[in-house]
Amino acid sequence: MPARRESLLVTDGYRRRMLAIRRQGEQVARQVWGDTDPDDLAGTFKVRPLAGAIATLQRTGVLLSQSYVQAFIKSEIGKDVLIPTPRGFAGTSFDEVKLRFALWHGAESDPGNV
Repeated sequence: MPARRESLLVTDGYRRRMLAIRRQGEQVARQVWGDTDPDDLAGTFKVRPLAGAIATLQRTGVLLSQSYVQAFIKSEIGKDVLIPTPRGFAGTSFDEVKLRFALWHGAESDPGNV
């Protein structure tokens, strides 16, 4: 439990922003899937725009998380801290597979070609 009320406010703001990022991702996914013909996945599934949008949202989430940790610590202990910017968290799935390949879910045999 945070020691200061300000820390709770920082956390609440972070949660709201992360939920907004999630909603943006869901909206993009719905649009892409809505434009996809299940009988012609290879011709209609637009994996590149979906992967690009998700990677952008991932980067936004990482930077938001970095800022949140800094603000939370400052609220709790009253000192600025430097949180390094994490690298490598955008453009990959949870298991570090290229997003375009992960989203295509094996329809292409070579992730380098997706």
